Amino acid sequence: MSSVKHNDVERSGRQTSIRSFFAQNRPGKRQKNDNEVSLPHGKEDVLTSDPSIPGCSESLNISVSAESLTTSGTAEKYVLRLLEQHEWMKYDRQKDVAICAVCNWASSANHVTPDVISTFKHKYPVWLTGYKDWKHIKAAAKKHSESSLHKLCLDAKLNYAGKSQVAALVNSKAQENLRRNRVALEAIFESIRFLAQQGLALRGHDDSKSNLVQTLKLLRKYNEDVALWFERSAKPKWISHDVQNEMLQMIAEAVIRGVLADINKAKFFSIIADETTDVSNQEQVSICIPYVDENLCVQEHILGLYATDSTDSLTLFNVIKSCVTSVGLDLKNCRGQTYDGAANMRGRLTGVQARFKQINPAMTYIYCAGHQINLVTQDAFNTTIESIAAIRILSAVVNFIMASPKRLSSYNQFKLNSGCSSFKSLRPLCPTRWVLRLPALDSFLSQYQSVLDWLASLSNDLSIDSSTRSNANIHLHSMEKFSTYFMLRVLQFLLMHVAPIHAEVQRRGMTVGHFRNLSENLLIILSGFGDEQRAKQFFEKCESESRDLGLELPSLPHRSGSRSVVLQQTGNASAKEYYASLYVKVFQECCAALKKRYPQEDLTSASAVEDAFLKPTKSISSCIAELYGNDLDTNRLNLELQQLRIVAEAKLFELVSVNDFCEFFKTDACYKNLFPNVLTLLRIYLSLPCTACEAERSFSTLRRLKTYLRTTMSQKRLNHFFQVILF
Repeated sequence: MSSVKHNDVERSGRQTSIRSFFAQNRPGKRQKNDNEVSLPHGKEDVLTSDPSIPGCSESLNISVSAESLTTSGTAEKYVLRLLEQHEWMKYDRQKDVAICAVCNWASSANHVTPDVISTFKHKYPVWLTGYKDWKHIKAAAKKHSESSLHKLCLDAKLNYAGKSQVAALVNSKAQENLRRNRVALEAIFESIRFLAQQGLALRGHDDSKSNLVQTLKLLRKYNEDVALWFERSAKPKWISHDVQNEMLQMIAEAVIRGVLADINKAKFFSIIADETTDVSNQEQVSICIPYVDENLCVQEHILGLYATDSTDSLTLFNVIKSCVTSVGLDLKNCRGQTYDGAANMRGRLTGVQARFKQINPAMTYIYCAGHQINLVTQDAFNTTIESIAAIRILSAVVNFIMASPKRLSSYNQFKLNSGCSSFKSLRPLCPTRWVLRLPALDSFLSQYQSVLDWLASLSNDLSIDSSTRSNANIHLHSMEKFSTYFMLRVLQFLLMHVAPIHAEVQRRGMTVGHFRNLSENLLIILSGFGDEQRAKQFFEKCESESRDLGLELPSLPHRSGSRSVVLQQTGNASAKEYYASLYVKVFQECCAALKKRYPQEDLTSASAVEDAFLKPTKSISSCIAELYGNDLDTNRLNLELQQLRIVAEAKLFELVSVNDFCEFFKTDACYKNLFPNVLTLLRIYLSLPCTACEAERSFSTLRRLKTYLRTTMSQKRLNHFFQVILF
């Protein structure tokens, strides 16, 4: 009784597992027949749901017909035992036959040779089409399973299944490794880009402590993929010196390609060049390309730094020309060039600008406005002996204090104890840019009383060596002269008018017309402040301040010795008139230098373009037709200008300056198609550079990038850093 119960339980468990198997493997739900028998769970073959087997499109469900089953389940147990013995056997419900699923798969999908398929179809065709002799199926199945052909098909199936699973596993692993490697590679690229933009060195004395490796170690704390890549080996890949240089080059080339695409799209461009000496005493030429983008905004980009052993005009011309043409820019589309006033650049016959004009006469040369204002200030400073002496005294005193750390500390402590209201520190004079000497003058004059008192205390301090006390006494007597204080105040007052103009000129996008307006306004201001009445008022103010400081009283120059002559034949009745004349002379010399340096031959064409926009005329200037006749239709240009003014007037849009024309085109995109010649002339005008300040700004980047610790950096690597850091 117990054995019967055990068999019933076992059969019930099989039926349950069979139902669950069918629920998972058949394609659609159907009503289950109680007379169906399914393959037991765990005995299914991988081919059970393979649609490639003929006659097995319904997942090869194992069942017998109702006529074959008895109530006692004898047929069911027979079929189940047969299927358990031969797992390759499947039952086709529709045809009511048993087939070999393995041989069907091998022969239909050509996973075995054609000879094997042909022999199999000749010897055992029933196992392909279906075996119906249920009385002798047990012996036939045993014979078929032991046949060599069946074993060949079975081996093919097992090998195929194993390779598929291994390939899938290998593929998933490869995809995961590929993803992690890509993340790590992107981290390296981003780290190199970040360090290059900050001007930091990628490598160090020891590679394990280099900036790049330390940055990656920081990233791995917050990224698991980078951490796994970093810990894969003792020496990670893709961070060798050659690979770093290659990655840096790829980033720099991507930057320059984007810039060149914008320049070629704009068509017209200009050239800005200037040279300097780096920390390794190598002459470097900085080349910049200004152009106008789609929004009519002036863009300026540095192409790079180029080393040269000579600075003669022919060498610099070849350097600039090869630089521009090597990146694919056509000099025929160049419309302007701006350099400083050196003879090798400005020369009319053999200068760089003259050599470029021989190639393209439309390359208008414009003398850098920043250099002009700087030289105007220099001419004003060198007008009188008193102004030169005052500047030298200031420089000597500041250098005396700052040359020694002990003296500088002593002065700062003295200033703190004396209750000086100025918190500015002393600054040395800028050796080249005279306009930038205003901060040094401001800080020195605000601490004039403190410097005097400190020099007096230092000259009387017996604990200090005699040489230092003697120098302090000399500087003290020089500063106590009224002429020193007066001329420093005059120069400070002059720079207070010039410095804002100089700062405005250095702004990006400065046009020739704007600079002309600034120069004219500066000339009016200096002329107004340079009259005798204002000079006398300024003298009275300085005289009052000098009495408060305890300085010498103003007096006329006198003989200093038997072999000397009168320093200057003033012809003035009093000291007031003498110093007032010095004030007027400085301002007048500044105005004269500004008038002398501003007129340029090439500015005539730029002024003609500006006049075409702002001064309506019946015909276009011959200068425009000569220079830009190939770029636009000069016959239609004047008509389009008239039409544009009519439209602007109807739209209540005022056209007062060239910038107003830019804003007008931005109001409606159709205007660019209505007035193409006006737009072309506007682009040419805006692309004309006014200053070489952008090239000079790159010198500051050069000094920050190439330091005394990085003097062995190659020129190629330096340029790659430059492209990334200035992007």
